[in-house]
Amino acid sequence: MLVQSPDMFRLLLEGVKVIAMIGVLVELLRAGRRYPEIATTSWQWIIVGFFMILVAFVVDFSDEIINYRASYMPNLFAAFIGEAGLIGGLILVTMGFRTWFEFMARFLGLKPKD
Repeated sequence: MLVQSPDMFRLLLEGVKVIAMIGVLVELLRAGRRYPEIATTSWQWIIVGFFMILVAFVVDFSDEIINYRASYMPNLFAAFIGEAGLIGGLILVTMGFRTWFEFMARFLGLKPKD
Protein backbone atom coordinates (compact mmCIF):
# COMPACT_ATOMS: atom_id res chain seq x y z
CA MET A 1 0.00 0.00 0.00
CA LEU A 2 3.04 2.28 0.28
CA VAL A 3 4.63 3.89 -2.75
CA GLN A 4 7.56 1.74 -3.91
CA SER A 5 9.95 4.58 -4.77
CA PRO A 6 8.74 7.99 -3.64
CA ASP A 7 9.99 11.08 -5.45
CA MET A 8 12.11 12.65 -2.72
CA PHE A 9 12.04 16.14 -4.24
CA ARG A 10 8.23 16.21 -4.31
CA LEU A 11 8.15 14.71 -0.82
CA LEU A 12 10.42 17.50 0.42
CA LEU A 13 8.35 20.23 -1.26
CA GLU A 14 5.08 18.83 0.08
CA GLY A 15 6.62 18.61 3.56
CA VAL A 16 7.79 22.22 3.42
CA LYS A 17 4.29 23.26 2.36
CA VAL A 18 2.75 21.47 5.36
CA ILE A 19 5.29 22.92 7.79
CA ALA A 20 4.76 26.44 6.42
CA MET A 21 0.98 26.13 6.83
CA ILE A 22 1.43 24.90 10.40
CA GLY A 23 3.57 28.00 11.01
CA VAL A 24 0.85 30.26 9.62
CA LEU A 25 -1.77 28.63 11.84
CA VAL A 26 0.42 28.86 14.95
CA GLU A 27 1.02 32.57 14.35
CA LEU A 28 -2.67 33.25 13.77
CA LEU A 29 -3.62 31.40 16.94
CA ARG A 30 -0.97 33.26 18.94
CA ALA A 31 -2.15 36.62 17.60
CA GLY A 32 -5.75 35.76 18.48
CA ARG A 33 -4.74 34.83 22.03
CA ARG A 34 -2.45 37.80 22.47
CA TYR A 35 -4.97 40.33 21.12
CA PRO A 36 -8.46 39.03 21.93
CA GLU A 37 -10.03 42.26 20.65
CA ILE A 38 -9.25 41.24 17.06
CA ALA A 39 -10.31 37.60 17.47
CA THR A 40 -13.87 38.01 16.19
CA THR A 41 -16.09 35.53 14.37
CA SER A 42 -14.38 36.58 11.15
CA TRP A 43 -11.05 35.68 12.71
CA GLN A 44 -12.40 32.22 13.51
CA TRP A 45 -13.47 31.81 9.85
CA ILE A 46 -9.90 32.61 8.86
CA ILE A 47 -8.52 30.05 11.32
CA VAL A 48 -10.94 27.34 10.15
CA GLY A 49 -10.19 28.15 6.51
CA PHE A 50 -6.44 27.84 7.02
CA PHE A 51 -7.00 24.60 8.97
CA MET A 52 -8.99 23.19 6.04
CA ILE A 53 -6.14 24.14 3.71
CA LEU A 54 -3.72 22.40 6.10
CA VAL A 55 -5.80 19.22 5.95
CA ALA A 56 -5.75 19.40 2.15
CA PHE A 57 -1.96 19.85 2.21
CA VAL A 58 -1.54 16.89 4.59
CA VAL A 59 -3.62 14.67 2.28
CA ASP A 60 -1.56 15.91 -0.66
CA PHE A 61 1.63 15.11 1.29
CA SER A 62 0.39 11.66 2.27
CA ASP A 63 -0.19 10.62 -1.34
CA GLU A 64 3.57 10.82 -1.82
CA ILE A 65 3.92 8.05 0.78
CA ILE A 66 0.67 6.08 0.58
CA ASN A 67 -0.40 4.61 -2.76
CA TYR A 68 -4.05 5.70 -2.93
CA ARG A 69 -4.27 4.52 -6.52
CA ALA A 70 -4.11 0.91 -5.30
CA SER A 71 -7.88 0.98 -4.77
CA TYR A 72 -10.66 3.22 -6.04
CA MET A 73 -12.38 4.49 -2.87
CA PRO A 74 -9.30 5.74 -0.95
CA ASN A 75 -8.13 7.50 -4.13
CA LEU A 76 -11.53 9.15 -4.59
CA PHE A 77 -11.70 10.08 -0.89
CA ALA A 78 -8.20 11.59 -0.90
CA ALA A 79 -8.91 13.57 -4.05
CA PHE A 80 -12.20 14.87 -2.62
CA ILE A 81 -10.68 15.84 0.74
CA GLY A 82 -7.73 17.50 -0.96
CA GLU A 83 -9.77 19.58 -3.39
CA ALA A 84 -12.71 20.33 -1.08
CA GLY A 85 -10.35 21.33 1.72
CA LEU A 86 -8.41 23.65 -0.52
CA ILE A 87 -11.42 25.26 -2.19
CA GLY A 88 -13.50 25.47 0.99
CA GLY A 89 -10.55 26.79 2.96
CA LEU A 90 -9.85 29.50 0.42
CA ILE A 91 -13.51 30.55 0.42
CA LEU A 92 -13.59 30.73 4.23
CA VAL A 93 -10.31 32.67 4.39
CA THR A 94 -11.60 35.13 1.78
CA MET A 95 -14.91 35.66 3.59
CA GLY A 96 -13.15 35.96 6.93
CA PHE A 97 -10.59 38.50 5.74
CA ARG A 98 -13.25 40.52 3.96
CA THR A 99 -15.37 40.97 7.09
CA TRP A 100 -12.34 41.16 9.39
CA PHE A 101 -10.84 44.05 7.39
CA GLU A 102 -14.13 45.94 7.70
CA PHE A 103 -14.16 45.27 11.44
CA MET A 104 -10.56 46.44 11.83
CA ALA A 105 -11.25 49.62 9.84
CA ARG A 106 -14.17 50.45 12.17
CA PHE A 107 -12.08 49.45 15.20
CA LEU A 108 -9.28 51.80 14.16
CA GLY A 109 -11.69 54.58 13.16
CA LEU A 110 -10.68 54.58 9.51
CA LYS A 111 -12.94 56.11 6.85
CA PRO A 112 -13.30 54.37 3.48
CA LYS A 113 -12.27 56.21 0.32
CA ASP A 114 -15.12 57.34 -1.90
